[in-house]
Amino acid sequence: MVALARPGIAALALTVWIATWALTTGAMETALAFQRDETAGERTLYLLTGTVSIVFAFSLFVRPDIGADSLATVFGLFGLVYGVSAVFASFEERRRRHTASRHEPARA
Repeated sequence: MVALARPGIAALALTVWIATWALTTGAMETALAFQRDETAGERTLYLLTGTVSIVFAFSLFVRPDIGADSLATVFGLFGLVYGVSAVFASFEERRRRHTASRHEPARA
């Protein structure tokens, strides 16, 4: 009801909510890059996606009035970058697990 009665306030609340989510996600990914024993490529991937998330969040905090069309475009681009990096990370994890399973001793 509030969104129908006051669409401007609802759009602002949604923008701030998404910016907060992106900032939190970016900070966690940046921290993850330095927490685990990752290869240089994986660490770079975590840092890249974390940086994209943080930049996206700050752009929304600075200009919350960008409108639904701009938010949809920026969020779509963010989703593409994030999705591509997740696919590469999953392939790397699959390769790592496959390599680790080769080196396990046979059980009797």
